[in-house]
Amino acid sequence: MKILLFSIFSIVMILAFSVQDVKAMPYTSPQDLYKQSDMVIYGQVTAKENGPGPDYYNYQVKVLTYFKNPQVADSITIAGHKPDNATGLMSYPQFEVGDRAIFYVNNLNGINTISPYSVKAGGECNINSFLDSNGVSGHLIIGPVPGNHIYIEDAKGNMPYLPLTFHTAVFHDDDVWNNYPEPRPVPVTLSIVNEDGGKQVFNQTQNVEIPACSGPGKVQWNFVPTQISNYVATVTDYKYKVSMGFNTVSDSTHSIFPSPLEQTRLGVQPDNVNCSDSLWLLIKAEDGSPACVTPSTAKKLVERGWARQGTYYSDIHVQPEITLNDYNYPGIDQDSNTTVSINNQTYYQTTLNYSAYKLPPATPIQFHNVTFTFPAGTFLTPGGAIIMLDIRFPDGYAETYGNHTANGGSGILVPTPYGPHTAVNSTTILSNHMRPQAGMTIYHDKVKLLVSTEDQSASVALAAPTQLSTTAQIPTLCATSYKPRENTITPLLSNGTHTITDYTPIFYMPMNSTGKICVQYSNGNQPTHVGIRVFEADNLGKDSDTVTTSASKDIIPTGNNTVVYTINSGNKAGFYGVSLFCGGQGLAIGYDNNSRIVLDDFPWYGQTFMCPMLTYNYKITGLSNIGIYYITKTSHEQIGYNITGVSVSSVHPTSTSQNVTFSFNVRTYNSGAHLWYDYRDSTLSKYFGNPGLKEESNPCTWDITNLHSLDNAQQFQFIGNAVVNDNPVTIPPYSNGTYTFSIIAKGLGTGIYRLNPVIYSESTDSKIPQDRLGGAAVAQNYPLTIGLGSNMDPSGICRW
Repeated sequence: MKILLFSIFSIVMILAFSVQDVKAMPYTSPQDLYKQSDMVIYGQVTAKENGPGPDYYNYQVKVLTYFKNPQVADSITIAGHKPDNATGLMSYPQFEVGDRAIFYVNNLNGINTISPYSVKAGGECNINSFLDSNGVSGHLIIGPVPGNHIYIEDAKGNMPYLPLTFHTAVFHDDDVWNNYPEPRPVPVTLSIVNEDGGKQVFNQTQNVEIPACSGPGKVQWNFVPTQISNYVATVTDYKYKVSMGFNTVSDSTHSIFPSPLEQTRLGVQPDNVNCSDSLWLLIKAEDGSPACVTPSTAKKLVERGWARQGTYYSDIHVQPEITLNDYNYPGIDQDSNTTVSINNQTYYQTTLNYSAYKLPPATPIQFHNVTFTFPAGTFLTPGGAIIMLDIRFPDGYAETYGNHTANGGSGILVPTPYGPHTAVNSTTILSNHMRPQAGMTIYHDKVKLLVSTEDQSASVALAAPTQLSTTAQIPTLCATSYKPRENTITPLLSNGTHTITDYTPIFYMPMNSTGKICVQYSNGNQPTHVGIRVFEADNLGKDSDTVTTSASKDIIPTGNNTVVYTINSGNKAGFYGVSLFCGGQGLAIGYDNNSRIVLDDFPWYGQTFMCPMLTYNYKITGLSNIGIYYITKTSHEQIGYNITGVSVSSVHPTSTSQNVTFSFNVRTYNSGAHLWYDYRDSTLSKYFGNPGLKEESNPCTWDITNLHSLDNAQQFQFIGNAVVNDNPVTIPPYSNGTYTFSIIAKGLGTGIYRLNPVIYSESTDSKIPQDRLGGAAVAQNYPLTIGLGSNMDPSGICRW
């Protein structure tokens, strides 16, 4: 370690500023402090001692970044004034071992002394932070940001299952940054708009105090919805604007629900509509619409044929056909999907990812075409935990076990997994419905759903329990794999033109047909809702009145999952959109591959959507009974220049320095080209530990096998730590030229660093302002090995 020391010739220093002369510290901007200081650094205090003189400390500071007047040493000694306890007229900043700060340093009488404007800070500033007079630079380098920029919790701090109920929802933004060299309040605004009425229902700004060069800070707002509606929440600060959509329903734990029409408008399937206490659900035979009616009315409507054949009402007072306690059937302890034999009947069995004590309330879970719902989740009472269970069958019949009101509840008692021999350790219930029969087992805090493999009314030989394959969870997989046609670009002609052909896939179906879409999900977080909606092509906010959908499951657990969506096209020809998250895929009903379909039929294509943060990945993998029509668009493009080749070479002049050179071959056409190195977006950072870098047959791009090396990675600046020899080049039209720049890393401590250089380029006749130009990354995680020898000096031609 190189340490910069300063000799002290006098015990008492005479400073340029005096307590007696200064009554208060006037405000001085970081830009002025930068100009007035002999040296500006960001560093960490490693030692603190008395001296020089009785009024000062000596701080030993490990320099993390030199912003002004870089030195060779990576550790320096600087003097800072002790607290002014005598006069109280000056407020001197005080630092302890471990503190990180921005130090403004001046050489006073041969001693490096910090300014009283020095301030504790994080590491999220660069040289632009001091040169940008308005304090808001759009090109600052910041550290890693949280995965969710805006998210919702309930009042207890749990992530709720959307849609929200009429309870307090807590909106969070854990991504507030201050990329400025002084502490300041960052205003963050949450605005919520009722999409159905188009009115703003919430607007609140909070000032979050963030230390200098720090982040992320956190801010939260409390919002209580008062209407059943669709909402869009937007968080805005000086750097970001992020939106997310959500909707609301009544509180299901009080058995008070929106009207059936309102529930279907919010995406609830007619067979899954909830009715308030004392009302029964019927499905109208004529159009399949739901209705909630009194029991006496329900019986009359069923007898008159108003309800479609085979549709029954829900009875909240029904009792299980069979209840088995302490019934340890083979397979009760298996968590994977399997088949089991219970009471001489074979059932499909699946185990939920939720504990019996933490079931999600009012969340439909579909298993072999039977829908299970726990209306109140797990209801805790002094006598134990109770589960209310609602089972809805494919023919419309529903059974509900237990009831929950404000005064208490009844239902299925969760058995204790432990206890004396007399304790009940498992409970299995089987429904009255026999086509199929369904039920539930609670065993060792785990909930297992059951659906019989055959109708109980039929006399069949029972098969021995077998292990189901993964695909057996899905009733019918899609017959045709889906891989959309890729766009094509012809080879570049000598005059600088090429032809681009875009292929936009549009799904099509005949009227009154049924198709399936298979979607593969990859979810690295907690179980979450997924779904599908079909909307009118000319009105993104209006769901189709004739096209209906259903899903093999509504919740995807952690990991990889496939969901099969069934689409019934209905009896109305037209153009629609199919949305799995945000935006939409075109769908033409009543058309085929010989029809004339154009992009104007789907006016949302080409629009920009403000989408919420996606917490999972998904892709369509297959289709059944759904065709694909490609809308083709061919265009001829005239380009100004083309980068025809990139090469890189690296050498270590010394063990503590490295020179990396990138060279570009450029061919210009009808307009010239200008290329230059960009300081704003290029980054240099030190790994925390060995990153396990691996080259993938491309000397410019490297993989990181040890992701933990990114934790607490130190950010460095190019000025002072990595000098760039850059000669911007302008190449005339219809010419060949070369652009080269070199990065010389020096003054860095021993370790492995990652270099991500960026170049900017534009045609010489470009009218685009430079602050709106986009840069091109030359390399990714290019290794700088300082003090470790030259064992990582790759050279060669990059893939570009």
